[in-house]
Amino acid sequence: MKNAYYSFLTAFVFSLLALSTSYAQLSETYVNGIGSETIRQEAFTLIITPVGGALLDISIDKNPYANTSIRLRDDQKTTIYTAHSRSDNPLFARRLDLRELDNGTYWLDVWVDKKHVVRRLQLTSVNGEYQAVILP
Repeated sequence: MKNAYYSFLTAFVFSLLALSTSYAQLSETYVNGIGSETIRQEAFTLIITPVGGALLDISIDKNPYANTSIRLRDDQKTTIYTAHSRSDNPLFARRLDLRELDNGTYWLDVWVDKKHVVRRLQLTSVNGEYQAVILP
């Protein structure tokens, strides 16, 4: 009887592990949707996601007291958008509307304390349909 109980318990534990692994893979697939990028560093996780073509979601999960800055620049290094956070909130998120920008390459700079991440964005618009692509 004990062997049957332990066999059942072992099977139950392994099925729970399989479910949690499947859930983790599902959430990772959701986070890394089409065109999005997740950057994990020691002190923070940065997620950049183009939404509906003309919007760009930027979220940073960080130390609550880390200084955080976001800057969007054009090819001539002109700053188009900037945001700073010095709050005690561990999540810093912004949604950028790119519809007013011309076609071209843009640079996204993200600072979390002294760590710096730079990503290039390619923005195209054809007949009012916008597309923002994160370039390698």
